[in-house]
Amino acid sequence: MFCDCKTELERNEYKRSTKLQQEADSWLKENQPEFYKLQRIGSYNAVFDAICSFVEIPQKEGRFLHFVDYRYLFDTTRGYRFENLTPDFGLIVNKGLQELKYPEKDVTNDFCVDYNKTIDSMMHLCERIAASRKAAGDAVYEGLFLNMKDKPARGFEEALQRILFIDQLFWQMGHRLVGLGHLDRILWDNYHKDMQDRKITREEALELLCDFMKALHQYYWLKSNVLMGDTGQIIILGTKNRDGGYYCNELTGLFIEALMKVQLPDPKLLLRVSKDMPEGLMKLSLKCMQTGVGSPILSNDDVIVPKLIAYGVDKEDAYYYGTSACWEPLIPGKSISPNNIAYLSYPKVLKRVWNHEDVLEITEFKQWMECFYQELKTELSELKKKISDYRLQYNPLLSVFTGDCYTRKSDVSTGGGKYHNFGITTVGLSNTVNALLNLKERVFEKHSLSLKEVADILQNDFKGYDKLLNRLKDSKLKYGMDEEEVISLTNEILRVSTDEIREYRNYLGGGLKLGVSAPSYIEAARDFPATFDGRRAGEPFGVHISSDCRNGYTELINFAAALDYGENRFNGNVVDFMISPHFIEQNFDKMTDLLMAGIGVGFFQLQMNVIGSETLIKAKKDPEKYPNLIVRVWGFSAYFRELPEEYQDILICRALENEGKAS
Repeated sequence: MFCDCKTELERNEYKRSTKLQQEADSWLKENQPEFYKLQRIGSYNAVFDAICSFVEIPQKEGRFLHFVDYRYLFDTTRGYRFENLTPDFGLIVNKGLQELKYPEKDVTNDFCVDYNKTIDSMMHLCERIAASRKAAGDAVYEGLFLNMKDKPARGFEEALQRILFIDQLFWQMGHRLVGLGHLDRILWDNYHKDMQDRKITREEALELLCDFMKALHQYYWLKSNVLMGDTGQIIILGTKNRDGGYYCNELTGLFIEALMKVQLPDPKLLLRVSKDMPEGLMKLSLKCMQTGVGSPILSNDDVIVPKLIAYGVDKEDAYYYGTSACWEPLIPGKSISPNNIAYLSYPKVLKRVWNHEDVLEITEFKQWMECFYQELKTELSELKKKISDYRLQYNPLLSVFTGDCYTRKSDVSTGGGKYHNFGITTVGLSNTVNALLNLKERVFEKHSLSLKEVADILQNDFKGYDKLLNRLKDSKLKYGMDEEEVISLTNEILRVSTDEIREYRNYLGGGLKLGVSAPSYIEAARDFPATFDGRRAGEPFGVHISSDCRNGYTELINFAAALDYGENRFNGNVVDFMISPHFIEQNFDKMTDLLMAGIGVGFFQLQMNVIGSETLIKAKKDPEKYPNLIVRVWGFSAYFRELPEEYQDILICRALENEGKAS
């Protein structure tokens, strides 16, 4: 058996080194040559059936059985990779697998055949697991897995185990960023009945949720995408109702309490909030964030639901939105909408303007902006061409848990889902807005610099212009300020972006949506030249909707609330706070009031990194003393010691700026 790494960190490094896939291929070639061959020339269904037949079933180490056999991981390099999944886990809780199949009389095409074969393979794996549990003398879990074949879940623990079973199949098939959906709603009936029948107590339910989270976290190193912790695995809690009220239940709070108790970076929580939500739920959420786990992220139903409806999402579906990973709104069981297939770099648009032959002849800021918008449209036009060949791959497993596939008798790759709106993210908007404001002031209003001088300064990376660089950083108008000029410019850039992609349609007829938040603020900036916001070459771009000018949390929320998220601009718009634990401790009630008021004002989404600069600096210097320090990255949480140094540095820098200290 390969991968005998003993620590989480060793396993992470093992995966990064690509030895995992190499050793798995070598093992398969020697021990399972037929499966090795299937990986290369077999159909999706043939491979899935083989996986269900061959995966090794381990002994149950904790309360739940959750495993991924990385010898038989589906080789997604062969064209079957599928990311950003929002399966409907409620189907497996409320029905047995047999009930999900087509009756024989309704099997009218090849998809129906493959769909039923997929379910047969899952039932075969259930039988294998049941036999394994019988051999171990575990009659309870033997019955649980046999029951999954043709009956609904019989209780809270069984419902949790079913979710883990289906979840592990997605990971076994190499799919990434798998959202877990509205678990406080999906699990409520089973929990409530067990409580009424006195089969469990609240304390026992809390322990079950803790064990459930630990099981999900078990293969954290294997499930991570680009960075450790980037797994998806996000649980949706709470919701605004169609009647205007707010829905939550005892499980909503229990999930938050469980995360506080286990103190793991993964899975993650997203709490859908509304001005009508109980203040006590917000306080509980703030206490959870205060621990540093980075969850829950807050998603404002009062803003998001109307935007989804206006875009064409059915009202019933809009009120059931969730996400597959970080924050981009999707409809569980209905959206087949990869939400991060490319990113738009606004600084790159500025760079294109500077490359114009006649750019130095521009005499008015209006002319500059006309040129900027022209280049923005060109950049977006090229991006649309880049993604025009993007195709989803045949995926009967996901189709089983995407409701409309059943009624349409069509796979997710051929239009079986209901919503097919592809998503792009945008990066460097704050840098671009600040650069434009600085150009307007210093070149076109005060005439203290010429365009030629600015071009030379940028080309030389501010060498010899340290004072100017600092002044640019401290300009009187900046992104994140609640000032009309800043808000107006930001909104106009977003509207022009929308204009250029409004008519785009992918091969399934879906549109193209965008958002302000992106994970690429380091990647896109790594080899990028200096920008006139006071950023040197290679320095990271701004993070989501944030500000480095210490203009206060209230002002940043007001700025975010004033942005226009209409039409297709709803693919994630996150206010990103960096706050010290001491600050929250000293201002807990005020922070609760701020968040509740911010919902009413209209922020789109909000997340917090609750950590102090002193702790981060010490953790970087001596990581062995801080093995479990958790930080928020992009839209997920991770162990600080596992992050690349450049991500550690940007967190330290932001924490210092937040505390008003020199970085």
